[in-house]
Amino acid sequence: WQVTVETAATTAGLDSALLLEVCDLCIRICLVLTIPLVFIICPMNYTWGGGAAGDDVLGSIDIGNVEVHHPWLYYVHALVVWGVCIVMYSSLKRAQRIFLVRRFMWLKSVPLPRANTLLIENIPWEFRSNEKVREFLSSVLSPDAIKEVEVLKLTGYLAKLVASQTAAKESLHKAELQLKKDGHRPQHRKCWCWGAEVDSINYYTEAVETLEEQIREERARVDAASMPDAPHFLPLGGGALQEIAGGLLQAGSCGYAQCGFVTFTTRRHAEIARDIRYTANRRHWVASFPPEPEAMRWNALAEKPTYVTSKKLIGYAATTAIIMFFMPICGAITTAATWIHAGPLQSVWAALVPTIGLKIMLSFLPTILLLIFRLFFALKSDPEAQHKLQTWYYVFQLIFVILVTAIGTSLVAQLKSLAEKPDSIFEMLGESLPKATHYYMNYLLLEWAAESMQVLRISNLVKFLLFRTLYSEDEARANAEPEDQDSGGMGARYAVFAASMTICVVFSTLSPLVAPLAFVAFALRRLVYGYLVVFAETRKPDLGGNFWVTFVHHMHVATAIYCVVMIGVLSARSSSWWPRAIPAVAFAWSQWAFWRLTSALDWTRLPLDEVVAAEGGQESPADAESKRSSYIQPELLATQHLSGPSASPSDEAQAGASPVDAE
Repeated sequence: WQVTVETAATTAGLDSALLLEVCDLCIRICLVLTIPLVFIICPMNYTWGGGAAGDDVLGSIDIGNVEVHHPWLYYVHALVVWGVCIVMYSSLKRAQRIFLVRRFMWLKSVPLPRANTLLIENIPWEFRSNEKVREFLSSVLSPDAIKEVEVLKLTGYLAKLVASQTAAKESLHKAELQLKKDGHRPQHRKCWCWGAEVDSINYYTEAVETLEEQIREERARVDAASMPDAPHFLPLGGGALQEIAGGLLQAGSCGYAQCGFVTFTTRRHAEIARDIRYTANRRHWVASFPPEPEAMRWNALAEKPTYVTSKKLIGYAATTAIIMFFMPICGAITTAATWIHAGPLQSVWAALVPTIGLKIMLSFLPTILLLIFRLFFALKSDPEAQHKLQTWYYVFQLIFVILVTAIGTSLVAQLKSLAEKPDSIFEMLGESLPKATHYYMNYLLLEWAAESMQVLRISNLVKFLLFRTLYSEDEARANAEPEDQDSGGMGARYAVFAASMTICVVFSTLSPLVAPLAFVAFALRRLVYGYLVVFAETRKPDLGGNFWVTFVHHMHVATAIYCVVMIGVLSARSSSWWPRAIPAVAFAWSQWAFWRLTSALDWTRLPLDEVVAAEGGQESPADAESKRSSYIQPELLATQHLSGPSASPSDEAQAGASPVDAE
């Protein structure tokens, strides 16, 4: 509890620290909603509702206990909608102002060379070399504004060789540790379960030496292909013909890819260059703030734009197919309690099994989604993949957790019905969601246990115990980190938090006990993640607040869904049009207010006056060395850098099967 957001930002990075800020924000909102809902609305529903809930004890304090066409109580609920919208907007507005201060502090503290560097994408083919890019940008800005240019080289095969050598060195290290532990030289079969057994140490030593020679030759070939006097594409005429032919032959015409990194002498030059439109074609010379060098997905950056577009279409189709595939399964899980009778344990079965089953199914989604994103989307870095996961995982949670009771088992049928009669969405949500309030209360209760289990870090403990049988304790601890970056990564955590808060907002008026249950859930999360991100987990690459901004947008969606649900409920249960008009006006106001909140201030970059103020200081020799090599592809570095991991796991997965494995 004593860990502040500022302390977490210094220790774990701004994105991890803002995860704690999300918990603090949700705790405040839940507490503000709990006081009037529990101590005012619950007694009103119970006393003057009319007893429509019957023998349902929990339902006696819900809106379901209010009889249809109640003469005045629905007016109170309509005013509560305004209260919830105002609480959400005011809380997010205050939090957003604090975020801007932290964001600008983070931007000022970005280290060199990242602070002065831009990622330039879609470089025209005739400029794809370090010299040509420097010449072009110098003519636009000034020669002294450009410090260093690194256009990416086409190193697909070289990256595979480097990944293979890294794997061979790791296997050799394991074999040497096994020899030290057992006292005899380990052996293995070349091809898994068949083939002659070979001495592992000799085999991997020879593989490392062979790959070293192949890497040296391939690196020389890549350097030769990217020399200024290397054969390039010759113009065939001019105009459109030249552009078309250049586009067809660019991959074989030179050794450079379509993007690169430009480091400027000052941050002011980088910010100015970021806003310039260099040509009439908006798709050319696209400048952006680069990710951290160690988080780059170099192979994805080198892909051709035509391939990127085609693969992206396949990726969206695969994501849509998953939605269609999961819908009937999740619908069946949520209704499983009505199919199977558990005798004397039927009440426990009906309360917990659908929720547990749904949580288990949803736990597989981050892995599947990240696999699709890394295969079919040209994501520049691993944090960008996590950010994309945050958006889509929240969409899945919205469909499969919050709206599943309204959609049923056929998403296509519901979409067809809404297309034929769009205003039926109010009736659909208003009739189905109030009947499922107990289910969502159970869901929040289950999250208490699920989040409390996170502090145990069971998967990391198991990996540490397994690695310790072979490695030293320090090596085992290093190999056991990080935690699972699929279901336990930054994107999944923010999406789960947003889904829980959406449940709280949407069902707060329908069932007032949802708010205190969500309050306890976020209090537990604040305690658990206040420990994890600062004291237990390793520091992750940082986007500097992108996850927070997406979370704010998700709260905008939550407020909109809440208003739509309440319009539907009050339309179906009240006799007058006033109770439905009041939340309709609240809906319109909240959309306008949130639009102003998210669009009024630019959080993406520092104002130019603060950029000028942030400049200055002397760089150390270590900084100069870091600037020399930070945005150079790892496979192009000297051989001594290959002793450790030379690429991210995602890059190794993209590299495909290694020559050693193929042998």
